[in-house]
Amino acid sequence: MIQSVKLLTLPAAELREYIYQEVENNPALELKDDDKKVDPAVEIEKLPDRQKTASDSDAYMKYLESLPDDTETLQTHLLNQLAESTLDDEEKALAEKIIQNLDEKGFNIVPFSELFAGSVDDTKINKAVTAVRSLEPAGTACDSIQESLLVQAQLYENAPALAIEILQNHFEFLENPRISAIHTKFPQWNQKDIETALDFIRSLEPYPGRQFSTRKTQYIMPDVYVVKKESDSEELEDHFIVALSKEDLPVPIISPFFKKLQEQNNQNEAQAFVKDYINDAEWFLNSLEYRNNILIKTVKAIIKKQKEFFLGISSSPAPLAMKEIANEIQVHEATISRIANSKYLQCERGLFEIRYFFVTAAIKSDSISISKEAVKQKIKQILSEADQQNKKLSDEKISKILSESGMNISRRTVAKYRSELGIESSYDR
Repeated sequence: MIQSVKLLTLPAAELREYIYQEVENNPALELKDDDKKVDPAVEIEKLPDRQKTASDSDAYMKYLESLPDDTETLQTHLLNQLAESTLDDEEKALAEKIIQNLDEKGFNIVPFSELFAGSVDDTKINKAVTAVRSLEPAGTACDSIQESLLVQAQLYENAPALAIEILQNHFEFLENPRISAIHTKFPQWNQKDIETALDFIRSLEPYPGRQFSTRKTQYIMPDVYVVKKESDSEELEDHFIVALSKEDLPVPIISPFFKKLQEQNNQNEAQAFVKDYINDAEWFLNSLEYRNNILIKTVKAIIKKQKEFFLGISSSPAPLAMKEIANEIQVHEATISRIANSKYLQCERGLFEIRYFFVTAAIKSDSISISKEAVKQKIKQILSEADQQNKKLSDEKISKILSESGMNISRRTVAKYRSELGIESSYDR
């Protein structure tokens, strides 16, 4: 039962490894010939691929080249540069200790007072710290964002003096950086200089080590394909093919050799050994089939509930609770939660996490139910149209426009959704 529950939660990439592990542990299991495997979704109807131009290819190559080497850690990157520095051996040893004390963001794990507790020459420590902070990426080996930004600014030859002044003595201005408010408090700073200083600060990196990662790259594989097809049927299900992705998944089967051993009916320890392994193998295969059936049923039920999205009528999913799908396919709500966990659906509109289709209603009443995503898309549309007309709409005004469309959303909620969309306030825009 534990195995069955675990299989429900596994996405395609992890399921692949789990199948290999199970086959290795159970001699009654073996893998079907890979050459005989076909992907039903691809066999029935291949998903259309966008034709890539030469410029697309060049742009993609430039993007790949711009990515940091994910096999190189922050520590390795800094130590390689340190090896070429002009520090003496003692200073390099101190600098290496500083580098090994950095977290994933590039900040100190323990302060220097603890790291160098004892009789160490302060001059050499300061020289080592300065050397590490000036390596690429600049601004590591600091205790806070403020200190890191200040170090980065000081390393620039032409950094605006006002930017350094703000970072050093008026960091609180960056919590809500309004140029007029800063100018009112410090009239000796003109608005143009303040704007230049803030633009410079925005160009700095608050977490210098975050472009490097200690985690392995995770690849997303679609767990299920949804392919739209032409049909004269009035039934919605007849307009879509739902198929599991089996392209990269091994197919486990019970070993024919073990089946023959089972048929010999010898009452001995070897026969008991064979029976136990075959029972385990059958249980595993049944659990795997159950997982696949539940996944297919869940996706079909989602299509039924989110038909406007899959038909291309709506740009975002409608409000939908897991309980509705659980009732539809007659399983426990926890089963739906497990089957939706970290699994992806590929359709004509793109690749989506299955959880994406379970949407909490932002507006809910007896007569209307509108998803949060739909409200956010409407806000984005309103602001886009306003930008084209060179208008700056406040959150209050957006709230009124939404009300006219039947979306009664408060100003505070508008501000929250706007922030989640990464759109600044009307003043900052």
